[in-house]
Amino acid sequence: MARNAPLNLRILVIDDDEAILTTYRSILQPRATGAESLLALLGENAPGAREYFDVVTASQGQVGVERVREALAQNSPFSVVFVDMRMPPGWDGLRTAQALRALDPNLYIVVASAYADYTADQIQTALSRDAVLLRKPFGRDEVYQLARTLAQGWTNRRALQDLNLALEARVAERAAALRHRLALGQVLAEISTRFATVREERLAHDLPWALEQLAQIVEVDRCYLALWEANGEGVEVYEHASPTAVQNAPIGLEDLVGSFRTLLETGEMNTEAPLVSQVTVVVPLIWGGQPRGVVGCEIVGRERHWPAEDVDLLTTSSRIIGRALENLEVARALYESEALFRSLAVSSPLGIMRAAPPDTVPTSMTEPRPSVVCPSVTVWARVGCFISTPRIGSGYGKGGSPFGLRGFRSETNIVSSTVMVANDGSSVRLSPSAMTQAK
Repeated sequence: MARNAPLNLRILVIDDDEAILTTYRSILQPRATGAESLLALLGENAPGAREYFDVVTASQGQVGVERVREALAQNSPFSVVFVDMRMPPGWDGLRTAQALRALDPNLYIVVASAYADYTADQIQTALSRDAVLLRKPFGRDEVYQLARTLAQGWTNRRALQDLNLALEARVAERAAALRHRLALGQVLAEISTRFATVREERLAHDLPWALEQLAQIVEVDRCYLALWEANGEGVEVYEHASPTAVQNAPIGLEDLVGSFRTLLETGEMNTEAPLVSQVTVVVPLIWGGQPRGVVGCEIVGRERHWPAEDVDLLTTSSRIIGRALENLEVARALYESEALFRSLAVSSPLGIMRAAPPDTVPTSMTEPRPSVVCPSVTVWARVGCFISTPRIGSGYGKGGSPFGLRGFRSETNIVSSTVMVANDGSSVRLSPSAMTQAK
């Protein structure tokens, strides 16, 4: 990468002698031959042709420092500086070189002198690195080769620095992406755990919490969840939004949810995949084969690219929440059915036949057996059985506790079954092995 980078041919020459400055220009800006000029017009370089440097000159050290400062401000730095040692009445070459080094640490500095004011070691020590002592009088090839070699070194080093910066930025980007993925996984795990055993009394707290977590991790202005009845008009909405989103949203939340409901119920919106645009992601909630709501996240006043992992998080989290809500609805329906069943068991004059669950049968009974549920003792005569109170013996009562019952008669085959007697909401279970049939 560094080898193919174009050379930085910007050279600064600082000398108080105008004739010396002219000499530098003639060396570093050679005139092209006719063939070289023709090739240059065609965008090619002639074999062996010398580089044409961009030479800037200054007659005093302070002026040279200002030239370097201006070049840095314009993002067009010099690669090499040639500076004379003696430049009265201003700074000498060493002081000028030190000021240049402090201003631009990447400069290659060549100190030219016809006098033995400082040794090469002293100059190197004063400038710490990248310094060369050039003795006057110097040869033309010596100056050219020195300028080209140092310009190549500056270019290679800058390319290596750019490569290191690019690698550091790439590493930082990947580290940030990894941290983001870990954070996404943590949010998903927390939502999954919390909604694994969702309770109806906690919905008002858990749903806004989940929306807040999603809004923060994917960095959006608003997250909302809307639920509606399968065949009803009512809509229940939960929302987490910034004040900016509430004030500047182009469409109200109720209208937005209504439009999505219409699209889902008319089949114009895909129910199997999220809707993704430059400003929003909307995930349908489907259960029982019907659209029952949406979970949406959006940004206000700008557009963005939605990373795939963010869309996956929103989709998976929405489906976890939707499944929990569906399970809650099923549990609610079962509870209502059980309550209805119990009310029928108490109010019915004929009783209800059902199977007793295995875990409710005493340990002496190894198989589940059918039961008869009767609202009162007087009902037994109607189903062909009776209880003789004086002939009470041993048996099993509620919770497996003993109670008296020795005589039991049946005109049907109920005698071989577990019998549940429901009287004012209480119940007992009788073990056939503990009963003696009346003859």
